[in-house]
Amino acid sequence: MLPGEITAGADGNLWFLEMNGQGTPPITYVGKLTTAGVASQYPTQAAFFSGIAAGPDGNVWFNERDLFSVAKITPAGVVTSYPVPGPPSSEDPIGIVAGPDGNMWVTDESSNILWKVTTSGAFTAVQLPTPNRGAAAITVGADGNLWFFEGNVNKIARMTLGGTLTEFAIPTSNAGVAGLAKGADGNVWFTEAGANQIGVITQTGVIQEYPIPTANSFPRGPALGPDQHIWFPENLGQIAQVAGLVRSADAIAPVGPQLAHPVVRPAPPPPIAPFHPPATAPAASRATATPSSPPPGRLVSSLSPVLLDAIVQRLRAFV
Repeated sequence: MLPGEITAGADGNLWFLEMNGQGTPPITYVGKLTTAGVASQYPTQAAFFSGIAAGPDGNVWFNERDLFSVAKITPAGVVTSYPVPGPPSSEDPIGIVAGPDGNMWVTDESSNILWKVTTSGAFTAVQLPTPNRGAAAITVGADGNLWFFEGNVNKIARMTLGGTLTEFAIPTSNAGVAGLAKGADGNVWFTEAGANQIGVITQTGVIQEYPIPTANSFPRGPALGPDQHIWFPENLGQIAQVAGLVRSADAIAPVGPQLAHPVVRPAPPPPIAPFHPPATAPAASRATATPSSPPPGRLVSSLSPVLLDAIVQRLRAFV
């Protein structure tokens, strides 16, 4: 099994998608990992997943792409699927997020629609005003708007719950945004799997990109951790941390098996000394961070290797 996208559930556990691509059809599960390290698997009818998010109803929601459905799983592991309206061949649910209005919002890459889905499974289509956008990964920003990647035009879009859309071009072509997440700084952070970078966009649309020193790391979807930093996994078995709210220098380093990887600045500034985790920044300093300009965005390694190894080993225990 290959653990994929992950989210924190309302029950205090981690929930993630798993798929064994070797089978015909592939074998898929929704996985649950408790804070005590106990892992569980719940089989589904889908062969291919995309997107997972905690819902306002206490359940975890995800997309069943091959079934053209949006599904939810209860804390007890009961799965319910809701077919997306319209001809199945024209629907392709990709990203999913809980909106501030109490509904789930789903991007539909094929039909150029964002679906508003109630917790009882009722769908409302919100048609994007411009055609062929290829809406994919999605999150909710600190401004209460929906932010999502438009893969066909290489843009980040901001849409109000009323349907007003604003688009911002990503400076790097073919960025291949794998995921987005709201940061504690009030900005939206995103990973560029196609460009081996992590980016940040302010609420006014100013974008800054940071290269990842590890070549071909294929960064996956980011998440805001309890330490108020942005974390994202890399396909090379590493996890990276963005610590821009704590440190002012700019650097990237993996977390995990290769902790000896050099810490380097992404642009012309000279190299810096190896990072030693600082004391937690006062809550007041984080609360007053201004979202009008991106922070320097240091990526550092501060997750305990022992803790990370325990999590990785636990996930692999039932692979």
